[in-house]
Amino acid sequence: SNISDEVRAGTLASLAFIDPPIRRDLALVYRKDKTLSRAARAFMDIAVNRKTAKKLANS
Repeated sequence: SNISDEVRAGTLASLAFIDPPIRRDLALVYRKDKTLSRAARAFMDIAVNRKTAKKLANS
């Protein structure tokens, strides 16, 4: 593949990780004066429920 070729050529570096802790903080922003679509509302519900479940698991 192109990536393998670039690693072999030395133009791209490859780093190995052993179970790296990957964390990303996200924010949901929406307009209060607009109605969310069903898909947007479902996404927000999933995101909030996941965050709540994760907090409970870590406490």
